[in-house]
Amino acid sequence: MRQRFKIRTTNLSNRFVQIVVVLFLLFPTKKLYAVTDSVLYDQSKISPVNDLPEKPSNIYAGKDFIYEIPQKDSDSDSNFLSKYFDWIVQKIINFINKLFNFNTEQNQVSGRHLLNFILLFLLVILLIVGLLYLIKKFRKTIGRNDEDILSAEEVEKNIDTVDFEQFINKAVSDKNYRLAIRFYYLKILKLMANKKVIEYHWNKTNYDYFYEIKNYDLKNLFQSTSKTFDYSWYGDYSPKESDFLLAKNKFLELQQMISKL
Repeated sequence: MRQRFKIRTTNLSNRFVQIVVVLFLLFPTKKLYAVTDSVLYDQSKISPVNDLPEKPSNIYAGKDFIYEIPQKDSDSDSNFLSKYFDWIVQKIINFINKLFNFNTEQNQVSGRHLLNFILLFLLVILLIVGLLYLIKKFRKTIGRNDEDILSAEEVEKNIDTVDFEQFINKAVSDKNYRLAIRFYYLKILKLMANKKVIEYHWNKTNYDYFYEIKNYDLKNLFQSTSKTFDYSWYGDYSPKESDFLLAKNKFLELQQMISKL
């Protein structure tokens, strides 16, 4: 009986201990307090600094404080050319002022504007002169004697029935040396065709005849004579009597060479 009571008492004590432990864990004895932030202000005195330099620019003038982008060589070259051009313009302006006794400051006229006006005036003069030259050249080319061209074309297409001496003498008496050289050249072509040196056709060129000629000396002399003819007939130059006489000597020399074939 006592033993049972002892065992029961022991069990009760163990359960009591367990309950106490559980309550201790569930309800701790220490309280949690909220944590708040705190700010600590500086209460020290601030003393001003009075030892700054009088010229701060001297300190910040070093290469470490230069933030400009260095210019390229092309920029420096363009600046040099611009300065050189301005120098030339100023010299011209000074020359004009001295020449015409023109004071740009008193008349309130910019010297550069004056120079631009003079350059524009000269440009207009050059354009007018160039236009007149082109008109003259055009008239000289288009306004050639149509009768000369027509007569030469007629002779060229009827080379076998033409008396070239008569046509040459008529052109020389009229001082139409350009047409006289043309008739001399056609006469040479007729002589070479009669000698079977070339095969004549009015639509052929000088180069066609040149490659048909087999004789070396005749070929070279014909080439030189053809250049003289092309220069006087197709060029802008009107041959004079002296030019005709030089061409005539070549044609006569060529005529003698053909007669010996």
